[in-house]
Amino acid sequence: MIAIAFNNFLGALAQFMGAAADLKFAVLPRQLWVNQAVETEGAAAGSDPNCGDPYSIFRQYDGDIEQIGVDTIRVQCETTASSNDAGMAQAGALRNTLLDANGRPLRMTAIPAFSGGPAYRINAARPRAPGLVRRDERGRGVVVFNVELEIVALAS
Repeated sequence: MIAIAFNNFLGALAQFMGAAADLKFAVLPRQLWVNQAVETEGAAAGSDPNCGDPYSIFRQYDGDIEQIGVDTIRVQCETTASSNDAGMAQAGALRNTLLDANGRPLRMTAIPAFSGGPAYRINAARPRAPGLVRRDERGRGVVVFNVELEIVALAS
């Protein structure tokens, strides 16, 4: 079994979900980030050259990777937007990338390699519904959803 490089997996997941939801991950202004967004100091909402409006951040939550049988990783997707509707729409679109055509959570789905790392397979996804949880210091809505993923790194 190949060890999971967590940050590489988050990059692969963001790339996979971004492509499925037609969101920018590799070009500015980015709509997707891993671990932390880099906002331009003093930029007005909606005019930041680094961050799209809305933008989402993928990060690990709830401790380490569980290694009982298959590696289980909990990921949080936090979307920040000047409009609650836009934030909910982007978070919902990202969550929906973890569902199949029948609206069921993904099973046995390949995730392409990212930045020289291995490809991955999602054995099972358990996405939760997004919800508006707070406002940030600039008054923007913050929408969050969590997902638990059973994953396997694949040989290249």
